[in-house]
Amino acid sequence: MSTMKNEETYPSVIESSSDSPRQVQQQLGQLGGYPIAVDESRYDRVIDVVEAGADNTGGTSIVPLLQQLKGDNTLLKFPPGRYYMDDEVRLTGFVNFGVIAPNGATLVPADYETFNAANRRLFRLGVYYAPGRDLRFGGFSIDQRAPNTGIRVLEAEIADGLDVRNVEVIGQHSSGTGGPGLFNITDPAGSGTVERFWAQSGSVPQSQTPRYQVDPEYWGPTGILSTAAHQGTITYRACRLGSFADNGLYCVTTGTTNVSGGIYQNSHNSQVRLGGVTGTIQNVTVRVDRQRDPGPSEQRGIRIQSGSNYVIDNATVTMPQPSNLGITIMDDNSSTTIRNSSVSMGSVSGKHGIVIYSGAGTVTVSNTTVTMNGSANAVQVNGEANASNVLLDGITVTGNAPGTTWRESIRIARPGTELRNVTVNQPGSDNRDGVFVNANNVLVTGGGVTKRHGGRSESSSKTIP
Repeated sequence: MSTMKNEETYPSVIESSSDSPRQVQQQLGQLGGYPIAVDESRYDRVIDVVEAGADNTGGTSIVPLLQQLKGDNTLLKFPPGRYYMDDEVRLTGFVNFGVIAPNGATLVPADYETFNAANRRLFRLGVYYAPGRDLRFGGFSIDQRAPNTGIRVLEAEIADGLDVRNVEVIGQHSSGTGGPGLFNITDPAGSGTVERFWAQSGSVPQSQTPRYQVDPEYWGPTGILSTAAHQGTITYRACRLGSFADNGLYCVTTGTTNVSGGIYQNSHNSQVRLGGVTGTIQNVTVRVDRQRDPGPSEQRGIRIQSGSNYVIDNATVTMPQPSNLGITIMDDNSSTTIRNSSVSMGSVSGKHGIVIYSGAGTVTVSNTTVTMNGSANAVQVNGEANASNVLLDGITVTGNAPGTTWRESIRIARPGTELRNVTVNQPGSDNRDGVFVNANNVLVTGGGVTKRHGGRSESSSKTIP
């Protein structure tokens, strides 16, 4: 069991890269590489890497030694210190392997030019065609504050038994290569957890990286990635991702993804993007409070792309500088529930709060508040004649959005939609309106609308059978 404190009590990220090596070590010791406990009795070999010859001053690469020490039923323990790495450590098809810093340690990747160009990862443990089984990894800070430095810390493809905890990336990813984490559970019956994996500083604009100079078509790093090779169940718990050039957390898979707690903010595409068999998003905080890069931006909050029976519960989406939508339910998703959540959108026109696409299946939104301060829809429901039903139950819309561009607070274009106990309080200017229905067989019952129209306030409650 981890001995870390509650995630909200940790110190903030260090951004400066001008400190002396001694100052850097002192600060990182206060900051990251938090303690982590592990049951050593599970392993046949328990190896202290410093006793085995690893340099913990950051002077010499530890990769050749780790290549010798790795193996089945082996735990590699890292005492406190700084460990320099200029190539990946690769192990596939293994059983029961651990890489742990029980009292915290710092990994220092080489810069873009120095790191082995073919393998820009610190650890590649399992691949989809030869996955590992039972992996424990954690207790590390990764110091990538040097110029042109940024690395995939861990790429793990595990059949079952993934346990990654207490990893913090310090400094912006400035090489332009793959983002810090990739995790797949390859067995449909397998499961794994990634807990407190933090990369809060994100990445620099991709056009400013050395990777861009050789591959300008590459989008840039995503914070954490799960791919189509993920077929089992993975839980991301209390992770924190800053502003990345592509997505924050991107899990479009053939498995199940659960997101519990954490903070996801200011990445270029989506902050949390899920698709697959099913999944949940619970107790998360999503923020977009600045435009990431110059020019057009697509900074969505939460995006559900495919699959069924998704649940978004107690999510807080705050977008004071929105450049895209708050929560999006896409065409290939067959059912989603959004409940007990809040969406707040700043004063930018056309950036809607919750949007349900025409091809999306059954969607229920309940006990949720949407605050709109820009001329856009709080909830927009799209659909064709035979689309599945949408239920809006106990929705509250507030804010001072005007009606200049998108007049309606709620826009319904799907037959069979039900609005129950929906309350709209939008006293904004320019003929801001309450609920606009452009579909047949729509039920509106309970609730009420308060709006300003023609210079006066108006309240109404209507039931339309």
